[in-house]
Amino acid sequence: MNQTFHIASALLQLSLLILWALFPAVRSPVSLFSTALNLFSAMLIIPLSLLENNRSIRPSSLLSIFFLSSAVLDSAQARTLYVRDEKAAITWVFIAIVLLKYVSLVTEGRSKRSFLKAEYRLLSPEATSGIINHSFLWWLNELFKKGTKSILTPEDLYELDPILTSEEVGKKLREAWDQRCRCWATFVHCT
Repeated sequence: MNQTFHIASALLQLSLLILWALFPAVRSPVSLFSTALNLFSAMLIIPLSLLENNRSIRPSSLLSIFFLSSAVLDSAQARTLYVRDEKAAITWVFIAIVLLKYVSLVTEGRSKRSFLKAEYRLLSPEATSGIINHSFLWWLNELFKKGTKSILTPEDLYELDPILTSEEVGKKLREAWDQRCRCWATFVHCT
């Protein structure tokens, strides 16, 4: 489904490039270049999204940041095109591109838990949520809902990420401590 939006966005970028080329009176000196650059990025997003969806358990941070930042910045340009009273095809195609970026942001940021292999479906929401989910701690909402309806028990809590287990953290601490001791011993021995 994401691929459909990305392909549609690339086609709209191509049509916008053609429209800018056909109407030189309304374009700025950088309109063609920026639209060509946007077309190039839209073409790169298609394989990147496919790769990210097939090889990662969480939504793509890179694509989420790209869609969020470009949609917000392009919204200002769409508003300017609209206010300039250029309600021509260029304006409407540009608005459609911005709307598709917002839709792509939502679809790219959704959890992929239902598409994961069985061994990865049991991971905690923290491990499978994207950067926007992490930023606003939305992955905790389900736990908060449970907590408002009943008292939480240890069984209600999510599995801890394996990297954060006491064995892993203890091992890293011992390695860091041993390295620090070796450095200190070398320093003391040299002086």
